[in-house]
Amino acid sequence: MVGIGLGAASLGIILWVDLISLKGIRFAKPLLWLAATAVFVLAVVLTVRSSPRIPLPPLLPVLGYVLAGLFFLLLVWSLFIEIPFLSAYVESRGSRRLVTSGTYALCRHPGVLWLGGLIAGMFLASGALLLAPAFLVWIGLDFLLVYLQERLFFLRLFGPDYRKYQREVPMVIPTLGSLQRCIHTLRR
Repeated sequence: MVGIGLGAASLGIILWVDLISLKGIRFAKPLLWLAATAVFVLAVVLTVRSSPRIPLPPLLPVLGYVLAGLFFLLLVWSLFIEIPFLSAYVESRGSRRLVTSGTYALCRHPGVLWLGGLIAGMFLASGALLLAPAFLVWIGLDFLLVYLQERLFFLRLFGPDYRKYQREVPMVIPTLGSLQRCIHTLRR
């Protein structure tokens, strides 16, 4: 249960990253991002190691590793490659460029989808029973985080373009149209 709490705390740290980004406080942003990442990795490790296991059919762990790897790569792609890394995560004021192509044409917060898939894959790979409540807590808090980001930060950060983006692209759950836009922008 400590791991679940640490995972929740790491999402709280990310909220502070957004506050600091608006204030333009130097050096704090990359340090907090690093701290949030380290705390979340520790949370996952503690949750898996302290959890009772459920027996799974032999092929499910293999599928779990494949899914966990795929969703981890998608998470890295969406958060650290499609969004300009230095301006978004290192520079004190952050990027003012709104990314609306690639996975950001699929939904406004693809990281929520990829994190959910990563945790589900880890559950299948490990059989760690505590990953089920951890999934509910962490994804629930991630939804709350992106809701707060939308309400408190992104309109201030990106201006009126973000309103248009909100009208055109679903928040988290992709639609057939957003999937088509995503594929179209990835082909370019």
